[in-house]
Amino acid sequence: MPLKLIKLILFVLCLKSTLLCSQKTNQLYTVSGTVMQTSHYCGGAKPSEEMLKSFETPGPYISKVLYLKAGKTNSNNERVIVKFTSDSLGRFSFQIKPGTYCILQEEQVKTFSQKDYVSSSTFAYDLACIKAWWKKPLKVITVKDSPVKNLRFDFTKACFIQSDMPCITYTGPMPP
Repeated sequence: MPLKLIKLILFVLCLKSTLLCSQKTNQLYTVSGTVMQTSHYCGGAKPSEEMLKSFETPGPYISKVLYLKAGKTNSNNERVIVKFTSDSLGRFSFQIKPGTYCILQEEQVKTFSQKDYVSSSTFAYDLACIKAWWKKPLKVITVKDSPVKNLRFDFTKACFIQSDMPCITYTGPMPP
């Protein structure tokens, strides 16, 4: 076989393998799961046992917004890649390229500032706890060459606190 033909065949094979590799990394994979929520009895008239049990039973967390950034820890240096919202059944789904990502809550995508967490007569903030929480994602996922399915995030609704951020204590008046 002539040398030119061998070189041409090798060149075509190298080009083909390069194209296949680049196509593979541009492929999108689905990430899906559910977001669930439980709650607490927050005072007032004494609930029945059935009502207490319903508080403890996870239900869909409707319209919960979560975010995706590259990496294993939260950082102001990384931008949000995907913003996703759970549906009426608590389900979510989005597509992403292969890589390692962290899933975050809304308060975690904002730049951390102690000024945002000043304790009052109604709320006490544990700043050391909040700083550690801010850096740590809900979940780190690695997307390789297949979909990531059945992720599940469970939240417990704290009494009188509008956020799902931990490290906040309600110190205001309780209902009778």
